[in-house]
Amino acid sequence: MIIILNAYKNIETQNSILECYSKNDTNTLFSKLQIRLAHNEPAKNCQWEVFIANCSTVSNPIFFGLTTNESERNVIELKFDAPVSEKYPTVMCYTPLFYESRWQQLIFATEIYHHFGIDFQIQYINSAMKQIMEILMIYEKKKWIKIQEFAYYDFDKETIKEIGYHPSKETVFRNQLTAQADCVMRYRESSEFIISADIDDVLFPKEKDYYTEFLKWKRVYPNAAGFVYPRRYAKINKPNEFQNFSLSTVIESLTLSNASYLGKPVLRTDKVETPWIYSFGLKSELFDQDYCYTQFRCKIPNNITNFECETARRSISSVTLNNNLIFHIPQSEFRWLKSKDNCKIFD
Repeated sequence: MIIILNAYKNIETQNSILECYSKNDTNTLFSKLQIRLAHNEPAKNCQWEVFIANCSTVSNPIFFGLTTNESERNVIELKFDAPVSEKYPTVMCYTPLFYESRWQQLIFATEIYHHFGIDFQIQYINSAMKQIMEILMIYEKKKWIKIQEFAYYDFDKETIKEIGYHPSKETVFRNQLTAQADCVMRYRESSEFIISADIDDVLFPKEKDYYTEFLKWKRVYPNAAGFVYPRRYAKINKPNEFQNFSLSTVIESLTLSNASYLGKPVLRTDKVETPWIYSFGLKSELFDQDYCYTQFRCKIPNNITNFECETARRSISSVTLNNNLIFHIPQSEFRWLKSKDNCKIFD
């Protein structure tokens, strides 16, 4: 069993007292929970981080939870999903859309990745303009993509006051790594290669399709964990009205600059356990600021009006284990909150 969790960055990982409890129709099992940071180098000024935890379970578990001291009486149940089994040799895992309005870029990226052979595209969405959701549902019906809800959990005022900050606002890059890790865990058994990028990161292969190109690099570098493709800034001309949009015209308008930027990774699922935004291990001066780099610290411009938005929301509950460990656990399915003026990320 693999658990992706957000927690205070200085939690005890080496000597954790947490244990896993699982059962099926005939057996039960307690096992040690191993916790480790999901990437190599944490953002030093954010209070919360992303961790990966794993433990052994019984075969085909029907119940799973966390406890201490092998106690069945004090178990916190955690719902779990099975990894995707349908085969998709190449998968595109997008970072979560947040207050998204770039419908032109969304169409451009989705069409290009499909044209060059991406088998499945996973669109993690927190909040987006109503019209973007309508476009995505069309692509989902065509089975090009999957819409995967991604909620930022809200906390009551008493919890925020006790902790001293809002945990969801203390994760670097608005918690992108949690979504990326979730995507990799869901599709690593069904795919051979996973691209991890934003919708404005479009990779053009030199071979006839992505799979052919990735196989070529795999043969050249058989021990590589993946491949990082360098990026260059580009510009496209895009109309503001949907009826004037033409994909061929947009492609013809594309111009490249000489400026390069941090690359984007293609992961080999047989070699890499967790992703990161620009590589397989975070080693970038981007995170050397004296504040936690997250868009939640930005103010919404006053000129944004009549922004019809749909936002993924999910309820949580707080459960205490052994009087000193507090877990904030999802207690409902995702729902879409619709608003006519802006995106309601938090209450």
